[in-house]
Amino acid sequence: MTDTPTPKPGKVLVPADELRAFAAALLEKGGLGPEHARTTADVFVWAALRGVDSHGTARVPAYLELLARGVANTRPEMTFESGRSAVAVLDADRAPGPVALTAAAGEAVTRARAGGVAAVGVRRTVHTGAIGYYVSKIAEQGLVGVAFVAGMPNMGYTG
Repeated sequence: MTDTPTPKPGKVLVPADELRAFAAALLEKGGLGPEHARTTADVFVWAALRGVDSHGTARVPAYLELLARGVANTRPEMTFESGRSAVAVLDADRAPGPVALTAAAGEAVTRARAGGVAAVGVRRTVHTGAIGYYVSKIAEQGLVGVAFVAGMPNMGYTG
């Protein structure tokens, strides 16, 4: 017996690291800088590994189109605005969602560590991506994260 799962008929299994590298290379060719391409690919592979194909690597072509059409900014200048120590808003400058939300999650961790609690909002981003990824990154830091997105209800919950 092997530890490698048997692919379903018509499917090919690709090791996660190889898939992540391939997706990042495609996104970089589409105009994202190396770090943003890796971040976006990481979110896609994270979702794919959990069977959330709607937000997995199947999103790469859609993101390439968003980048090519200029809907998503390939070189966003993201800025945090804050009036209070525990609250911030990220102006994402049309950054792809995985780039913006990863930055927001990092900022939330920093602010929560300093003040005990934090709330970080994001505006002007493109497609949030797999929202569970960002709270998982917060949880990896030993904190509790809650994330939600404002949008029209158009997707049923998994399971």
